[in-house]
Amino acid sequence: MEGSVFGQSSRLDTNSSMAGIITDLLAVGIVVHSEKINECEGELYKEELHFIHNAVEKRKREFTAGRICARKALVKLNRPPCPIPVGSTREPLWPQGVAGSITHDGNHCVACAANRDFIPYLGIDLAVREPLDRDLIPLICTEDDIKNIENTGESNFETDPYKLVFSIKESVYKCLFPVVQQIFDFQDVSIYMEPLGNTASITLFNKKLFSTLDLELKVRFRVIGDYVFSVVWV
Repeated sequence: MEGSVFGQSSRLDTNSSMAGIITDLLAVGIVVHSEKINECEGELYKEELHFIHNAVEKRKREFTAGRICARKALVKLNRPPCPIPVGSTREPLWPQGVAGSITHDGNHCVACAANRDFIPYLGIDLAVREPLDRDLIPLICTEDDIKNIENTGESNFETDPYKLVFSIKESVYKCLFPVVQQIFDFQDVSIYMEPLGNTASITLFNKKLFSTLDLELKVRFRVIGDYVFSVVWV
Protein backbone atom coordinates (compact mmCIF):
# COMPACT_ATOMS: atom_id res chain seq x y z
CA MET A 1 0.00 0.00 0.00
CA GLU A 2 1.49 3.32 -1.04
CA GLY A 3 0.71 6.94 -0.32
CA SER A 4 -0.27 8.83 2.80
CA VAL A 5 -3.13 7.51 4.89
CA PHE A 6 -3.06 10.40 7.36
CA GLY A 7 -6.60 11.25 8.39
CA GLN A 8 -8.02 8.16 6.72
CA SER A 9 -7.81 5.62 9.51
CA SER A 10 -8.43 7.47 12.75
CA ARG A 11 -11.61 5.38 13.00
CA LEU A 12 -13.03 2.38 11.22
CA ASP A 13 -15.37 3.28 8.39
CA THR A 14 -18.81 1.75 8.87
CA ASN A 15 -18.49 -0.02 5.52
CA SER A 16 -15.04 -1.43 6.28
CA SER A 17 -13.92 -4.30 8.49
CA MET A 18 -10.57 -4.64 10.17
CA ALA A 19 -9.86 -7.71 8.01
CA GLY A 20 -10.66 -5.76 4.87
CA ILE A 21 -8.24 -2.97 5.73
CA ILE A 22 -5.54 -5.47 6.70
CA THR A 23 -5.99 -7.32 3.41
CA ASP A 24 -4.85 -4.20 1.57
CA LEU A 25 -1.50 -4.42 3.41
CA LEU A 26 -0.80 -8.08 2.68
CA ALA A 27 1.09 -9.83 -0.08
CA VAL A 28 -0.84 -12.00 -2.49
CA GLY A 29 -1.22 -15.43 -0.93
CA ILE A 30 -1.71 -14.26 2.66
CA VAL A 31 -5.24 -14.61 4.02
CA VAL A 32 -6.68 -12.94 7.10
CA HIS A 33 -9.56 -13.47 9.45
CA SER A 34 -10.52 -11.04 12.21
CA GLU A 35 -13.28 -11.00 14.80
CA LYS A 36 -14.18 -9.15 17.95
CA ILE A 37 -13.30 -11.37 20.87
CA ASN A 38 -16.62 -10.88 22.63
CA GLU A 39 -18.49 -11.88 19.46
CA CYS A 40 -16.31 -14.84 18.52
CA GLU A 41 -18.26 -18.10 18.66
CA GLY A 42 -16.77 -21.58 18.65
CA GLU A 43 -15.00 -24.13 20.80
CA LEU A 44 -11.50 -25.45 21.23
CA TYR A 45 -10.36 -28.91 20.19
CA LYS A 46 -9.63 -31.25 23.06
CA GLU A 47 -5.94 -31.15 22.06
CA GLU A 48 -5.92 -27.42 22.84
CA LEU A 49 -7.88 -27.33 26.08
CA HIS A 50 -5.07 -28.31 28.43
CA PHE A 51 -2.96 -25.33 27.34
CA ILE A 52 -5.36 -22.97 29.13
CA HIS A 53 -6.63 -25.30 31.84
CA ASN A 54 -5.40 -23.03 34.65
CA ALA A 55 -5.71 -19.72 32.80
CA VAL A 56 -7.87 -16.81 33.91
CA GLU A 57 -11.13 -16.24 32.03
CA LYS A 58 -9.75 -13.35 29.95
CA ARG A 59 -6.87 -15.48 28.72
CA LYS A 60 -9.25 -18.33 27.89
CA ARG A 61 -11.41 -16.01 25.77
CA GLU A 62 -8.39 -14.61 23.92
CA PHE A 63 -6.87 -18.02 23.30
CA THR A 64 -10.16 -19.43 22.05
CA ALA A 65 -10.76 -16.47 19.73
CA GLY A 66 -7.25 -16.85 18.35
CA ARG A 67 -7.76 -20.53 17.50
CA ILE A 68 -11.16 -19.86 15.96
CA CYS A 69 -9.78 -17.05 13.78
CA ALA A 70 -6.81 -19.23 12.82
CA ARG A 71 -9.06 -22.09 11.72
CA LYS A 72 -11.19 -19.74 9.65
CA ALA A 73 -8.01 -18.45 8.01
CA LEU A 74 -7.03 -22.04 7.22
CA VAL A 75 -10.37 -22.60 5.51
CA LYS A 76 -9.67 -19.55 3.34
CA LEU A 77 -6.47 -21.35 2.26
CA ASN A 78 -8.60 -24.38 1.33
CA ARG A 79 -7.11 -26.23 4.29
CA PRO A 80 -9.18 -28.25 6.75
CA PRO A 81 -9.65 -26.77 10.22
CA CYS A 82 -7.47 -28.52 12.77
CA PRO A 83 -6.05 -28.17 16.29
CA ILE A 84 -3.34 -25.55 16.69
CA PRO A 85 -1.35 -26.52 19.79
CA VAL A 86 1.26 -24.48 21.63
CA GLY A 87 5.03 -24.83 21.32
CA SER A 88 7.65 -24.68 24.07
CA THR A 89 7.76 -20.87 23.99
CA ARG A 90 3.98 -20.48 23.65
CA GLU A 91 4.10 -20.09 19.88
CA PRO A 92 1.16 -21.50 17.88
CA LEU A 93 2.05 -24.67 15.98
CA TRP A 94 0.45 -24.45 12.56
CA PRO A 95 -0.13 -27.51 10.35
CA GLN A 96 2.66 -28.63 8.06
CA GLY A 97 3.04 -26.46 5.01
CA VAL A 98 1.39 -23.40 6.56
CA ALA A 99 2.98 -20.18 7.79
CA GLY A 100 0.72 -18.35 10.20
CA SER A 101 0.46 -15.87 13.02
CA ILE A 102 -2.14 -14.91 15.63
CA THR A 103 -2.48 -11.64 17.53
CA HIS A 104 -5.02 -10.00 19.81
CA ASP A 105 -5.39 -6.90 21.94
CA GLY A 106 -8.32 -4.96 23.29
CA ASN A 107 -11.42 -6.63 21.88
CA HIS A 108 -10.03 -7.71 18.51
CA CYS A 109 -8.30 -10.88 17.35
CA VAL A 110 -6.57 -11.37 13.99
CA ALA A 111 -5.07 -14.44 12.35
CA CYS A 112 -3.12 -14.56 9.09
CA ALA A 113 -1.97 -17.62 7.18
CA ALA A 114 -0.26 -18.55 3.93
CA ASN A 115 1.06 -21.61 2.15
CA ARG A 116 4.79 -21.92 2.89
CA ASP A 117 5.50 -22.59 -0.77
CA PHE A 118 4.65 -18.94 -1.41
CA ILE A 119 5.20 -17.21 1.96
CA PRO A 120 7.69 -19.18 4.08
CA TYR A 121 7.53 -17.01 7.21
CA LEU A 122 4.94 -14.61 8.57
CA GLY A 123 4.35 -12.54 11.69
CA ILE A 124 1.61 -10.10 12.69
CA ASP A 125 0.87 -7.86 15.67
CA LEU A 126 -2.17 -5.91 16.81
CA ALA A 127 -1.82 -3.39 19.64
CA VAL A 128 -4.22 -0.92 21.19
CA ARG A 129 -3.40 2.54 19.90
CA GLU A 130 -2.02 4.20 22.99
CA PRO A 131 1.46 5.69 23.42
CA LEU A 132 4.24 3.40 24.56
CA ASP A 133 5.12 3.96 28.20
CA ARG A 134 8.04 6.41 28.09
CA ASP A 135 9.95 4.28 30.60
CA LEU A 136 9.86 1.39 28.11
CA ILE A 137 11.38 3.29 25.18
CA PRO A 138 15.02 2.49 26.11
CA LEU A 139 14.09 -1.20 26.48
CA ILE A 140 12.13 -1.46 23.22
CA CYS A 141 14.01 0.95 20.98
CA THR A 142 17.66 0.90 19.93
CA GLU A 143 19.62 4.12 19.66
CA ASP A 144 19.13 3.90 15.89
CA ASP A 145 15.36 3.53 16.33
CA ILE A 146 15.23 6.70 18.43
CA LYS A 147 17.51 8.61 16.06
CA ASN A 148 15.43 7.61 13.04
CA ILE A 149 12.22 8.77 14.73
CA GLU A 150 13.80 12.07 15.76
CA ASN A 151 15.14 12.67 12.25
CA THR A 152 11.77 11.88 10.66
CA GLY A 153 9.86 13.91 13.26
CA GLU A 154 7.29 12.43 15.62
CA SER A 155 4.58 14.70 14.16
CA ASN A 156 4.99 13.01 10.76
CA PHE A 157 3.61 9.75 12.13
CA GLU A 158 -0.11 9.20 12.46
CA THR A 159 0.32 7.82 15.94
CA ASP A 160 3.03 7.34 18.56
CA PRO A 161 6.05 6.11 16.54
CA TYR A 162 7.52 4.28 19.50
CA LYS A 163 4.37 2.15 19.71
CA LEU A 164 4.78 1.43 15.99
CA VAL A 165 8.35 0.25 16.59
CA PHE A 166 7.10 -2.01 19.39
CA SER A 167 4.44 -3.54 17.15
CA ILE A 168 6.76 -4.09 14.19
CA LYS A 169 9.37 -5.75 16.42
CA GLU A 170 6.68 -8.08 17.76
CA SER A 171 5.88 -9.04 14.16
CA VAL A 172 9.57 -9.52 13.34
CA TYR A 173 9.91 -11.87 16.31
CA LYS A 174 6.92 -13.98 15.26
CA CYS A 175 8.18 -14.08 11.68
CA LEU A 176 11.75 -15.09 12.48
CA PHE A 177 11.33 -17.36 15.50
CA PRO A 178 10.50 -20.41 13.34
CA VAL A 179 13.76 -19.76 11.48
CA VAL A 180 16.18 -19.24 14.38
CA GLN A 181 14.29 -21.28 16.99
CA GLN A 182 15.63 -19.01 19.71
CA ILE A 183 14.20 -16.20 21.79
CA PHE A 184 15.72 -12.84 20.89
CA ASP A 185 15.43 -9.34 22.28
CA PHE A 186 13.98 -6.02 21.14
CA GLN A 187 17.54 -4.66 21.05
CA ASP A 188 18.55 -7.27 18.47
CA VAL A 189 16.45 -5.54 15.81
CA SER A 190 16.30 -1.97 14.51
CA ILE A 191 13.39 -0.46 12.56
CA TYR A 192 13.48 2.42 10.09
CA MET A 193 9.93 3.48 9.25
CA GLU A 194 8.64 5.29 6.19
CA PRO A 195 5.44 6.90 7.53
CA LEU A 196 4.10 8.09 4.17
CA GLY A 197 4.27 4.62 2.65
CA ASN A 198 3.43 2.66 5.79
CA THR A 199 6.54 0.54 5.19
CA ALA A 200 9.76 -0.05 7.10
CA SER A 201 13.19 -1.56 6.70
CA ILE A 202 14.73 -3.87 9.27
CA THR A 203 18.30 -4.24 10.49
CA LEU A 204 19.19 -7.41 12.42
CA PHE A 205 21.95 -6.62 14.94
CA ASN A 206 22.50 -9.99 16.56
CA LYS A 207 25.15 -11.32 14.18
CA LYS A 208 25.60 -14.54 16.14
CA LEU A 209 21.92 -15.36 15.74
CA PHE A 210 21.17 -13.87 12.33
CA SER A 211 24.48 -14.12 10.45
CA THR A 212 23.43 -17.10 8.35
CA LEU A 213 20.05 -15.63 7.38
CA ASP A 214 19.60 -14.52 3.79
CA LEU A 215 16.01 -13.31 3.92
CA GLU A 216 14.29 -10.25 2.49
CA LEU A 217 11.82 -9.11 5.12
CA LYS A 218 8.77 -7.17 3.91
CA VAL A 219 7.04 -4.84 6.37
CA ARG A 220 3.71 -3.05 6.38
CA PHE A 221 1.99 -1.19 9.21
CA ARG A 222 -1.11 0.92 9.66
CA VAL A 223 -3.30 2.57 12.25
CA ILE A 224 -6.78 1.01 12.12
CA GLY A 225 -9.25 2.80 14.34
CA ASP A 226 -8.10 2.41 17.93
CA TYR A 227 -5.40 -0.10 16.99
CA VAL A 228 -1.95 -0.36 15.44
CA PHE A 229 -1.41 -3.31 13.11
CA SER A 230 1.86 -4.56 11.61
CA VAL A 231 2.84 -7.47 9.42
CA VAL A 232 6.24 -8.89 8.47
CA TRP A 233 6.76 -11.66 5.95
CA VAL A 234 9.39 -13.34 3.81
